[in-house]
Amino acid sequence: MKKTGVIIVLYNPDLEALSRTLDVLCPQADIICLVDNSTGSNIDALTPRDNVHYIPLGHNTGIAAAQNKGIAYLQQQGCHYVLFCDQDSICPPHLLDNLRASFEALETAHLPVAMVGPEPKSYHTDKT
Repeated sequence: MKKTGVIIVLYNPDLEALSRTLDVLCPQADIICLVDNSTGSNIDALTPRDNVHYIPLGHNTGIAAAQNKGIAYLQQQGCHYVLFCDQDSICPPHLLDNLRASFEALETAHLPVAMVGPEPKSYHTDKT
């Protein structure tokens, strides 16, 4: 099976919310890469997880630079699929399985596909 990685870019994250996101994604992903744009972090307070890798940048490099660091790491680890999340993303239980299945169905149908993604939903307005 092709490896799946997740990149979560951090900036002074709410550790409780981040922990909930990791609870959902860790069982689904081969590797989760936390890229931290914070100048100081309390990330050590998180429960350690075997498939989570932490990259502290020490300052705010911006989301694109942080994502690029995460991509480079996941490529080195042999990941074929990558999901980008924010530190406050709320992910449904089968998100990665569903995204992989959608991507593979499009490939099987010989359709040109570069990416698939979830439909964002605001939990404040309940709108997509």
